Amino acid sequence: MKRARIFSLLMVLKIHLINAHNILRLADQRSAKFLLRHDGKVPNREPYIEFKTDSVEVCMDRCVAGAPCKSINYNSTLQTCQHIDYDINDGKDYGTKPGWQHYDTGKTQLTRILDGTQNYCVTNTESDPCNPGSGSYYYLRYKPITDASCTGIEAYYEFDETLGTIKHHCSGLFLIKYIGYVTLQPESSLSGSLLTDELNRWRKNSYNFLDHHHSALYPYNGLSDGTWTRYTSYNVLPGAGSTIVLDRIVHPVKFEMMHTTISNFDNFESEFRSRFANGYQKTVYQSDFNIYPSMGDTYAVRMQALFSPDVTGTYSFWLRGDDYALLFIGEDEAPASRQFVAKRPNNYAYYHTDAKGEKFLEKEKLYYIELLFYEHFGGDWLICSMIRPGDVDRIIVSSDHLYPLP
Repeated sequence: MKRARIFSLLMVLKIHLINAHNILRLADQRSAKFLLRHDGKVPNREPYIEFKTDSVEVCMDRCVAGAPCKSINYNSTLQTCQHIDYDINDGKDYGTKPGWQHYDTGKTQLTRILDGTQNYCVTNTESDPCNPGSGSYYYLRYKPITDASCTGIEAYYEFDETLGTIKHHCSGLFLIKYIGYVTLQPESSLSGSLLTDELNRWRKNSYNFLDHHHSALYPYNGLSDGTWTRYTSYNVLPGAGSTIVLDRIVHPVKFEMMHTTISNFDNFESEFRSRFANGYQKTVYQSDFNIYPSMGDTYAVRMQALFSPDVTGTYSFWLRGDDYALLFIGEDEAPASRQFVAKRPNNYAYYHTDAKGEKFLEKEKLYYIELLFYEHFGGDWLICSMIRPGDVDRIIVSSDHLYPLP
């Protein structure tokens, strides 16, 4: 992917809030960061508007100004701009078009953090929230959704679900746990295990809590105006009123769970599928194939999505956890095309080691991906990661490479 040109636009405009991926349109501000997605390719979609301009920045600016624009095509020779109601969040249906460049704003990261009822937001209440000063940390609070601090730019965060970081959009500070509170701190505080430990990352878990290393964000002493934002003790779940909604992010992984006991591991897959053929007890959506914090004993989980490689080559996939897991990837996006890739054995000696499998995948194709997990007794957790062709470091298999099932 080419990232040679990144443009940042931040201007005052009185328009209604419209959620359009990473284009932020507020009553008094608008904001977007465009990147070059393709040179010589454009979406296979008809532009809804086309006009002449000698400036790609003007083309971007007018896209940000109003819906339904999500991305742009620009031809510098023809000095022509096209606005498109389609981007990388909708799919990867592109066709060759020499002389044209396609820009979009990337997979959605901009979001507010709302309580489960969407009546409160988690926000920065400093007197100047976008320029809070030189302090080492700043507290976050819950405020009513109608409060100005929930409708302004200070309520928005950039949630990188692959790295597991959450950055306050206008101040550039990061969400970091600090002596019981969830605070905003400078990027320099993201060091050591905060960046390298797979568990030390923010994620929306299968309980719909905002989780970080087995601790979850919650409102201290219950939801009310000005409540402190704190985090639970290790592996302690907060109350039901602590669920969250990320109001602009689509979570691609379908997570289905049922309580059951499986003892025939020689025929685990067929046993598992026969149980799920009769239904399951819980369905939620999350952004990865991980399981934590603990969900108890004797349960089975099926997770499904579509995987979209960003480079062509052999990908290695890694499973680590406790107890048993199987990973399948299809030859295409059909579930029936699935093929076995990796297994996490039901053996205590392997609980904290890695299971690896490899598969050759083509750039921008969609592949069905499925993970089956079973927990018997004791500890329960799972991490699914991968190494892209040409890379040496593992990354979490998350929304950057995933789309929901149709």
